[in-house]
Amino acid sequence: MDSVTCEKITCAPTDKSCEWCGAHPYEWCQQPDLVGTPATKDRDENLPPPPGFVEPPVNEFDGDETVSYGDNKPDPTMVDPQFILELSKVLGMGAEKYTRDNWRKGTAYQRRMASAMRHMLAWIEGEDLDPESGLPHLAHAATNCMFLMNWQRRGVGTDDRFKPE
Repeated sequence: MDSVTCEKITCAPTDKSCEWCGAHPYEWCQQPDLVGTPATKDRDENLPPPPGFVEPPVNEFDGDETVSYGDNKPDPTMVDPQFILELSKVLGMGAEKYTRDNWRKGTAYQRRMASAMRHMLAWIEGEDLDPESGLPHLAHAATNCMFLMNWQRRGVGTDDRFKPE
């Protein structure tokens, strides 16, 4: 395999991508003064970028606003996997106690609001785990919130929230 030059860097063949530009499968810089030195962006920060190199966008947050890149599709990979697993444990406990997916039928919103609030208050008071299930109070509260969001979106359950006239 021949060496390849990306702008001012000549790299020797390896099975890894160039750590500086990622544009070709080479890692070790063969510049006379840098032979055998890993070609990294930190080391080469003063070199011009290779042709076609585009810096990835940086997420910058201004207060509560978020900056969106790409096609505005939701990115589920941003949700903490452990959060999903904890919700699944609560749902599994509910499936054993009632039936699987029983929650999808909907109930009175205030029942779920009260349950979510009880779990939040227990957590605020320093109790991390629900004594009945042994699962985190926050997971129970989040599950109740998920129910309410689902029911509201689908128009099921009874929206019995207090609405001032």
